[in-house]
Amino acid sequence: MEYKIMINENEVTYYCSREVRLESARRRSGARLTFHVINNAGVAFWEGDTVTLEVDGIKMFKGYIFSKRRTKNQIIETICYDQLIYLKLNKETYIYEDMTATEVIQKIAGEFQLTTGLLADTKHVIPHRIEDIQTLIDIIYTALDITLVNTGDLFILYDNNGEITLDNINDMRIEKTISADNGVINFDYQTDINTNTFNKVKLVRDNEETGMRDTFIEKDSSNMDRWGILQLHEKVSDNLTEGQIIDLVQRKLALHNRLRRTLKVKYLQGDPNIRAGNSLMVDIPYLGDIHLSAWLIVDRCTHILTNSEHRMTLDLVGDF
Repeated sequence: MEYKIMINENEVTYYCSREVRLESARRRSGARLTFHVINNAGVAFWEGDTVTLEVDGIKMFKGYIFSKRRTKNQIIETICYDQLIYLKLNKETYIYEDMTATEVIQKIAGEFQLTTGLLADTKHVIPHRIEDIQTLIDIIYTALDITLVNTGDLFILYDNNGEITLDNINDMRIEKTISADNGVINFDYQTDINTNTFNKVKLVRDNEETGMRDTFIEKDSSNMDRWGILQLHEKVSDNLTEGQIIDLVQRKLALHNRLRRTLKVKYLQGDPNIRAGNSLMVDIPYLGDIHLSAWLIVDRCTHILTNSEHRMTLDLVGDF
């Protein structure tokens, strides 16, 4: 395994012996690169400089230096982020009508001078939305969440080596299997019903004609008996028709009425092609309550590089 870090297209050759860490998350966050440099006479780099990481000839990261911290020993910890950091740091107010989530991303990227690559067409048109002094990343993910609820299509936003990219989750599968026999050194497995789990959905709509609120409810009585009542209660736009709200409440129940399972596999052999948002086949027979054999989504991905090896830890989610 070989890796190199470039600052402003110049290769850094003054690493200290500490690890290089690249972390990415599937939602509301970009990638973060951390490395350490020995301060000597040849060291000169600044906040805002461009940084790239390449592993075995594969480009894994392009971003910008955002912070430096040094110790008495003059070892500089350097933290870099990709373009999505600008979506987290900036706030704006938008009032938009009849736009898709893709068009919202294009509008924001254009106004904040961000470079985009391939942006999948989310297709669903959002009729009206007011976003008042919200972070750009929250504005975008609100549009993507509305799209998910109305279409069932899940999209992943990420920075692909300097280009903000939007992919359908189905297009991010990697033909790779993680199993007990091919490198799973350790894992943490968790089940819960307190993380975004609901077995009753109640939506209300203001009715100007009657002066009352129309109420729409979908529930799973069986799971209510098992878990108690876990209710999601929301107000929807009065522009929606009754048929649209009925469809929406059913979709929301289908999305949230489930036991949440999360799995973290630790210290795998590193693969530079894997990032948060990818899907992998996972086959582990001894989790406890289930024999796991399913496609799972990488919710968080941490690559750890040292002089001798490349390891990674994956947080996995999905229907299992």
